[in-house]
Amino acid sequence: ATYHSRIYGHAIPTSRIAVTSSGTNAIHLALMSILEDGDEVVAITPIWKNLIGITELAGGKIIDVAMEQKNGAWVLDLEKFFAAVTSKTKAMMIISPNNPTGWVMSSEEIQAVLEFARARGIWIIADEVYGRTMHEKLVAPSFLDYAEDDDLLYVVNSFSKTWAMTGWRLGWLIGPKTAEDKIRDVILYENMGPPTFIQHAA
Repeated sequence: ATYHSRIYGHAIPTSRIAVTSSGTNAIHLALMSILEDGDEVVAITPIWKNLIGITELAGGKIIDVAMEQKNGAWVLDLEKFFAAVTSKTKAMMIISPNNPTGWVMSSEEIQAVLEFARARGIWIIADEVYGRTMHEKLVAPSFLDYAEDDDLLYVVNSFSKTWAMTGWRLGWLIGPKTAEDKIRDVILYENMGPPTFIQHAA
């Protein structure tokens, strides 16, 4: 919470933050807390293949919306992204800055996605693990810059990239207050939380 306040200017209570065994684990916990069998997750691709696998493990189905290259840069067609949403869509998965393309969602795109999701009661799962790997600014735009406290939004982060702690496997998940009990319950049944010595090291 202190880190987010200092670096991003976000005032997030600790009750909305869960420490997880890696960023991937954080995404899996988020998916487990909202998905039922047959739910769809619309994802901007290409993405790391494990994110597709853990969505299927949680009972969901990935609907991929591929980015395009224009003038040597990766771009997202927002209308195409929105058009992929159906009555079965439970969540939208966005990795920005993106692995493997390096694409970064703009502030305007973030606000558009938030408005679209709010109007339809769709969750957003924003993987912001690479948020500090910017050349011209301190941080990439974050969904937390524009989100309300009660938005159906999970933001995932990790110690792996910014602090070069890939092998230590430690991340965190920020969700709305309404998800606090659900996430706690899923963590208790999955792994009881990451080892304390890794938390101390981080």
